[in-house]
Amino acid sequence: MFTNLSYPIATTSGELAAKYGPLRLVLFNYVPGNNLADAYPLSPGIKEQIAEQLAKLHRATGDIAVENPIVEQYDVEFIAGLIESVEQVERTRGRENEFTRRLYDIIIPAKGRIYQLVDRMLELRDAVCRQDRQMVLCHGDVWGGNLILHPEGELYFVDWEGAQLAPAEYDLLNYLDDDHCQPFLDRYEARRGQRVPLSSEAFGFFQYRRHLRNLSNWVTNIMYDNTAPKQSENDLDMIVNHCMDRWEAIEPRMRFIADVLSRQ
Repeated sequence: MFTNLSYPIATTSGELAAKYGPLRLVLFNYVPGNNLADAYPLSPGIKEQIAEQLAKLHRATGDIAVENPIVEQYDVEFIAGLIESVEQVERTRGRENEFTRRLYDIIIPAKGRIYQLVDRMLELRDAVCRQDRQMVLCHGDVWGGNLILHPEGELYFVDWEGAQLAPAEYDLLNYLDDDHCQPFLDRYEARRGQRVPLSSEAFGFFQYRRHLRNLSNWVTNIMYDNTAPKQSENDLDMIVNHCMDRWEAIEPRMRFIADVLSRQ
């Protein structure tokens, strides 16, 4: 169905995992090559490979033999935790330690904007739920860190923990925001063998949800869970440079995608 991937190797008893005390161990095949986490901007050739591989994966949907697969429900249950964490940051005013003080200085000035984005995400969710979206087998986190370029030039997908049945936009959202958008879509649809009706609202919802859910996780980590200063430093960096700095680009991206789709 889809061969360019990491996969669990069966034990002698045929199980895909082994237990050792409280631990659950899974052994994966080794995929030689270079991880593409630091390869941005990705070359047009790499993007075309991604388009072809995703089309192949999405085409395989009808062949999966899973009785109860995970299916996208447009879940936003994390909102309550996000709001509680933001309110807790404000109540403590960063009195715990250096990292909560820095978190206060980052989050509280943006509190109103965060709640605006939550409202916008819910608005887009309502719009998407009214649409009849086809569900396909998705990887769920297709970015350079989960891609390995084999020495022979083929692209391999790793880290499948986000795999589920979802609209195609769930996998495509990182690749329709620049001048290579049209060639990417052309290659994807040619490999799918059909026109694929896409939705700019779905792109927007998935983008907002990803950033806001990540924000909730990082704030919670810093406030309650982290024990290592290095981890809190990393989480602060992720909030500022891989989350908040992306918010204002989402609406222009949606308009760009809507314009591209209108010309299809």
